[in-house]
Amino acid sequence: GMVFANPGFTPFPDFDYTFRTYSCDSGGGGGGSGMAYCAMNATGEYGSFDPLDGSVVTAIGPSPASVFEGAGAIDINDPDTAYAFDGNDFYSIDVTTGTYNLLGAIAGPLANGWTGLAFDPVSGDLYALAIDIGGGVSNLYTIDFGGLSSTLVGTVVSPGGAIALAIDGSGVGFTYDIVDDSSYSIDLGTGAGTFLGATGFDANFGQGMCWDPNTDTIYLACFNNGLFDSEWRTMDPVTGATA
Repeated sequence: GMVFANPGFTPFPDFDYTFRTYSCDSGGGGGGSGMAYCAMNATGEYGSFDPLDGSVVTAIGPSPASVFEGAGAIDINDPDTAYAFDGNDFYSIDVTTGTYNLLGAIAGPLANGWTGLAFDPVSGDLYALAIDIGGGVSNLYTIDFGGLSSTLVGTVVSPGGAIALAIDGSGVGFTYDIVDDSSYSIDLGTGAGTFLGATGFDANFGQGMCWDPNTDTIYLACFNNGLFDSEWRTMDPVTGATA
């Protein structure tokens, strides 16, 4: 099940890691710092790290999130701006300074239910995953961050614990489930998920995910319950296995 962090845990990043090197049209490389940006719920900080290493996160400033910052993504159309959910509160973030701006609330199926956030590099649209614990399902939504509203796309076919979201350069979504520890691809048109395979670790607590356009790599910011520590992993988009 999904358990929230407290300061007694080893600090682990839970932002939906995303990279400044997106371009406005294709999500390809060029420009940007090549850094990953994240929120660290255990310490209440926002920071950056080298995606080729991941072992050291440099704090940039505080995260004002008071509930649990469970999902975030850097704007594919504006690489200096990120968006994040803290419960149902929706923030814009200056990527380089870490300044948070509360835009308002976007109601989900359950408080703290937003678990994944990612921009589609093809359409530029913002998508989100939410867990409906009462119904035991995970749902895919589009997010209108100007109008502060969400629109249901469909239900992801999984046990109901889809914990993070990434979208690759072809407009294919990816997630993994903390109930069955398996990976899924997602059809952004219908929300339907397709089973890929086992992730190979016991995922629990908050998780993050992204696609790196420079290397065509899917990254996971994991909390490995077996080790009770955070890990930085890659996912095979064909088999769903992580390393």
